[in-house]
Amino acid sequence: MKLSRRKSVFLLWSFWIAASALSAGAQNFVFTSGNPKYDLPFADAKANIAFNTKGTPPNTVFHAGAFWDQVWTRDGNYSIEMACGLIDPKTSRNTFDYTTTTIAPYGKVQLQDVCGHFAGWPNLTDGIVWAIGAWAFYRQTGDTNFLKYAYPIIRASLVRAEAEVRDPADSLFKGCSSFMESNSGYPIAFANNKTQSGSSVGNSKAGSTNMLHYNAYIVADSMAKLLGKPQSTLDTLNQKAMMLRTAINNNLWNNAKGYYYYIKYATGYKLDRNEGLADAFAILYDIADSARKASILANTKPSAWGYVCQYPQDSSWLSYLANPAAPTADYYHSNKIWPFVCGYIAWAGTKMKNQDVFMNNMDKVAQIWKKGVTAPSIGEFREFYLTESGNPGLNGGGQQLWSASGYISMVFHGLFGMNFGVDGVMFDPMVPDTFKNAMTLNNFLYRGMTLNMSVQGPGKYLVDFKLDGLTKPDHFIPGTLTGTHTVNMTLSNTPVSTLPGSKNRVLEDKGIPVCSNSMQGVSFHFGPYQHVNVSLYSLAGKFVGDFITADGTVTINKNVCQPGTYVVKWHSGNIDGVNKVLLQGR
Repeated sequence: MKLSRRKSVFLLWSFWIAASALSAGAQNFVFTSGNPKYDLPFADAKANIAFNTKGTPPNTVFHAGAFWDQVWTRDGNYSIEMACGLIDPKTSRNTFDYTTTTIAPYGKVQLQDVCGHFAGWPNLTDGIVWAIGAWAFYRQTGDTNFLKYAYPIIRASLVRAEAEVRDPADSLFKGCSSFMESNSGYPIAFANNKTQSGSSVGNSKAGSTNMLHYNAYIVADSMAKLLGKPQSTLDTLNQKAMMLRTAINNNLWNNAKGYYYYIKYATGYKLDRNEGLADAFAILYDIADSARKASILANTKPSAWGYVCQYPQDSSWLSYLANPAAPTADYYHSNKIWPFVCGYIAWAGTKMKNQDVFMNNMDKVAQIWKKGVTAPSIGEFREFYLTESGNPGLNGGGQQLWSASGYISMVFHGLFGMNFGVDGVMFDPMVPDTFKNAMTLNNFLYRGMTLNMSVQGPGKYLVDFKLDGLTKPDHFIPGTLTGTHTVNMTLSNTPVSTLPGSKNRVLEDKGIPVCSNSMQGVSFHFGPYQHVNVSLYSLAGKFVGDFITADGTVTINKNVCQPGTYVVKWHSGNIDGVNKVLLQGR
């Protein structure tokens, strides 16, 4: 397809900007889908991240954007998880140092961002996102020195949160929702953290922030295991994680609406709004079970211009409709489109093999990118966009780091389906009908290797995976490889087990997993399969829980289920297993 002169000039401009501003540790990979509608914003996203790489190499750090020209804990860590840890490991590593602080008596902990309306800690407690960024960075890089550095910071941050903002009455953590720290994120009665009938933003419990804390426990547990910490430490972290997961589901699940409540007040009242980031976290972190995951996506409806940060819109914060020059913080967290939130929802849609959810987010973000025009570009990743028009908020910041990272994440985690584990990367892409031509992602640096990748769709199921021309049924590339390698993937909307000429890949009671019981609970060992998704059911078919492993072992705390016979359904690559296991009592 022949590009217009304007688009050709833009491509040259964006690649020049990216190449000229890259830090010493950055990579300059190239994505091509053959469709400028999606390729152009991807090129601009790379340039955007380069723009926000500040400082003199090797001491560069990520800033949040043109308007927010400083290091932010949440912006940086969300961006590192979505894309930046892979794009520029050196700058990512430096950014972690900039987002820590020392608090007595806990020691070094994550730095909590501060906002104008609710100040910082303890009204804002979402700085625990540092743990999520750190775990992603370790899985992306395999840097064991960083693992040793990050683990005590995460443990200390959790200890501080338990002491200062955890409510023992319901086991939830206090603090406003992640990133929505302006007055417009809450009913007007709570503006500037005013207390109404015993409640305030600072002592409310938000879905997204509690989900971040849950995943931080999972991260700490995983790191402790890799570092050889005592079994008692692992048990404590796992038990606290399971307690919080139960508390989230017992206190915040909105059965009538089929998604999670936005926040729970100190009085016990639950605000019935839909939070986009919490929706994504519940799916990505396996806080929701399989049925609730499907319910979330079925009951969360996008606006005409994409999925929103919070719905429905609060009628108290509509000043921008009559006055376009109204202060941004008077409306930007109520029913607005934030591209980084769309990036997480698209990722969740990929995990659930929901092409509509994924494509709605990618397509709408590509469209609103064109509306965020500032010279000399033909599009820009702004901070947020209006649901009424798709136009950027007039007072919203430009060249936002996490907006760009959210779009790149859709390519990394969606179209190419990369899932980074501690020992390598597993591929499980999903390609909507829009992308019918082969896509490429070349010169992709991962640990000590360079990958040149192609994926041929459309489809939900990966039916052929070749590494350097050889088929690999597990779709897995070990992180120990070096040199340059080619990856070729072919997808179909028909599962591989039913394709003509393919063998049935379902394993029924073949002795995997091996079940072992201990005082702590039960462990499932999946032999040669390391990256496994597990669902546990009673013999009567009642769902018990979902579990994920990256090392071939799943440990379930004894408090999760009673002794008896259960059905284990598991999935690894194209291998599906169904097994009966006996959980013994102790």
